[in-house]
Amino acid sequence: MTAESFSVSGHHEMKNQTGPLLQQVAKRRWQAASFRGLIVGKSTRRQLLKALGKPRRKDVPEGQPAGGEEVWYVYNNVGEFSGDFVVIIERRTG
Repeated sequence: MTAESFSVSGHHEMKNQTGPLLQQVAKRRWQAASFRGLIVGKSTRRQLLKALGKPRRKDVPEGQPAGGEEVWYVYNNVGEFSGDFVVIIERRTG
């Protein structure tokens, strides 16, 4: 097992960079997160509803004026995630 250390400033610092796991990590390219076919920054509200169904409730961030930019779709116990599962949608791009 090789020793690894990661900084919290947004970049990785690896010590003793050997072994197949670290080689695999080094080959990866950044990409937007995805879950059940939904892609952060690309999927639409329609795609969200198709993938996860009707939310338990919709909220808005505290302090946001009515008709503000974000709508929070709150689901409960989605797949392996217990408790609240929140998806934030921007009204203008939806």
